[in-house]
Amino acid sequence: MTTKQITNIQEKYFQLLQRQNSSANKLDYSIVETHKPNLQQLADLGNSVISVFDVFQKKHVFNSSNWGTILGYTYQDIENEDDYFLDSKIHPDDFLLLLQNALSIIKLFFKFSTNEKLEHKLVSEYRILNAENNYVRVIEQHQVLELDTKGNLWLSLSILDISPNQKNMDDGLKYLPKRNGVMISIVLEYIDNGLVEAIHRAIVFGL
Repeated sequence: MTTKQITNIQEKYFQLLQRQNSSANKLDYSIVETHKPNLQQLADLGNSVISVFDVFQKKHVFNSSNWGTILGYTYQDIENEDDYFLDSKIHPDDFLLLLQNALSIIKLFFKFSTNEKLEHKLVSEYRILNAENNYVRVIEQHQVLELDTKGNLWLSLSILDISPNQKNMDDGLKYLPKRNGVMISIVLEYIDNGLVEAIHRAIVFGL
């Protein structure tokens, strides 16, 4: 997977997001500030890495104070890095799958009602390089933190933890479970049209 291919997939992801009928000019960013103390407290209690990604600004608007340190990195290690420090440490094979998943999930997400958008979350397990130059498995949960006034995705919440499974270094399984615990099976289909892309078809929705 070349840098150009990765960039192309990332650009396609943001192009998909731009299809939303945005009300970005009406966003109340004081809501973000309201969330921050609670999110930091959650990170402290669970020793989880918590971040919030702003879809419209295309950047993280919150990172918990232990961001990076859970993998042994210091603030000096990440001080001169950009907003995607942890992304750069993901195993290349897993990073490709995560990018492909992002494209697929957004396509599925657009078919959801407002309530369905709030009821689902994506759970991913993948490998990431720690400060000792060893790959460890992590579990990351993504879910909607805030929608805009038109029901579009605005703030995406990420909670990342070290996986209790450190023996199996194969690619992790990806799910889209409901909050009530019902797991939705996802089928992986590869398509090559000049750009490597993966489409996940959620069986229960018949996509």
